[in-house]
Amino acid sequence: MPKFVALLTLWTLLFAYQPVNAELGFYPKSSPNIPFAVNNASKGVYEIFSPKLTEKIDINSHGGFAAYKQFLSEPKKSPTGSGMVKKNTAVLMIQLRQIQNCEKRNQNICEIWSAIRSSSGFVTGDGSELWTAYHCIQSAIEPMLSLFDETWNGRNKEALQHLKRTKLPILIFDWQQRLVFDFNDTALIDEVQEQVIRESSMSDATPRSADMVKIKLFKPLDYPLVISQKSVALGEPIYAAGFSAKTTHRSAGGFPDSSGSGLHFTYGKTISARQALWYQSTSFIQKVRSVVTIPSIKYSGLVFANTDGYPGMSGGPFLNQNGEVVGMLVAIYNKHETKSEWVNTLGPIIKR
Repeated sequence: MPKFVALLTLWTLLFAYQPVNAELGFYPKSSPNIPFAVNNASKGVYEIFSPKLTEKIDINSHGGFAAYKQFLSEPKKSPTGSGMVKKNTAVLMIQLRQIQNCEKRNQNICEIWSAIRSSSGFVTGDGSELWTAYHCIQSAIEPMLSLFDETWNGRNKEALQHLKRTKLPILIFDWQQRLVFDFNDTALIDEVQEQVIRESSMSDATPRSADMVKIKLFKPLDYPLVISQKSVALGEPIYAAGFSAKTTHRSAGGFPDSSGSGLHFTYGKTISARQALWYQSTSFIQKVRSVVTIPSIKYSGLVFANTDGYPGMSGGPFLNQNGEVVGMLVAIYNKHETKSEWVNTLGPIIKR
């Protein structure tokens, strides 16, 4: 009899934590699949550009400012040898603006962003609070902390204070792809968890709830979002909003792909950490362990959802049906490009 009860209990647990199918697909703004309140709130979601790599250019060695701007605009040879390709429009626009700024200052040694990271973010409060994922702007933050790389121990507070006083190099575009925050505007780190900076990366030991940063904008943006005062409930409808890169494989499963341009939504429901861990497990034994073992602190403070996700959406908000922020998308926990039962996303819960 005890064995029967144990088997029945295990079967009940396995059945209860079986993951629900994900809702794959990317939907543009004003899609009928998205509630009006969520569509309206998405005006407060922004695309953030930050430098992955920077390069100092000697303008004189390139024949002057006019010649270098022409050089930037010309198509370049493809690294694969497949012909000539034009530079990414956003990258070109940013580099040209940087060269123009140097030209105005008569500055012949000009620093430009040679590689750029695109991610998502959203504003709250009076529009001066910008939230995004730490890993999205990590490459912009690390040079600001270079002085502390060798002598970090015991100097955490000093490094954090230095970080909060140093202007953050970002550009921000709205959902209509208009530049709303420029190089000349000031953005400073307001809140960041010490652990992610100390480890300098999101390691396996780092709680995913630490992967967020709040930035103070000295030029407030329009349409700030409201942070929900209610805890997110299991099984609650949830919507992710952000600037996804282009996808090409969703249509193979009958789902809409992301065009890679402009704001997109994905939607689904919140799931439990155990359901998410079930997805990740590769063997039946691991799946059983994920169900019967209490998830570690690594998974606390997170919202899990069976929504779709793709690079570029990191830092964007999770919204409830009222268009209120309940969390931030920071990772696709595990994924499959056409099978809906293999996808879920996660991120830290945002609270006041």
